[in-house]
Amino acid sequence: INDRSFIRSSQFSVDELNDPRFSYKFDEQQQALLPRSLSAFIFLDGIDGVDIAGCSFENNDTQATGKDRGWGILAWNSSFDVTSFCDDFNLITGNCDGTETPNTFNNLHYGIFVRPIAAGGNILISKNEFTNNDFGVVFEGASNTADIHTNTFNVDESDDPFASAHGGIY
Repeated sequence: INDRSFIRSSQFSVDELNDPRFSYKFDEQQQALLPRSLSAFIFLDGIDGVDIAGCSFENNDTQATGKDRGWGILAWNSSFDVTSFCDDFNLITGNCDGTETPNTFNNLHYGIFVRPIAAGGNILISKNEFTNNDFGVVFEGASNTADIHTNTFNVDESDDPFASAHGGIY
């Protein structure tokens, strides 16, 4: 195993500009002028071996659309695992004897976006929940070994013929 860092049981979220916790309120005209863009909650660039488990990635800004909804994880030339977190893993059986908490990706443009990666890089995406994202998992020009299984994709199924296309895995 190469360098194995981890991010576990963490919450990443962005709220609307008019969050009641802030004293200044933007009117509609001011909001239209402000950048809404959320880039990525986690950006991996040249990382070999990071485990992301049991985290939540959520955009609660109801005014954000398209790419302004942001990315959960943006990975560039990296290998990583995005899996559920087990609070009682049995090393003998290799099974979770406790509670499994999935990573959740909600209201984002891309849940996980993978850019080119060198041959030999491994990616595991397993036991995650993707809800109301424009795209759950996207690979762009990647030539690697990806293992994607046991995920749940809840894709917006709009009846509007002019609505943007959405997808689970693209």
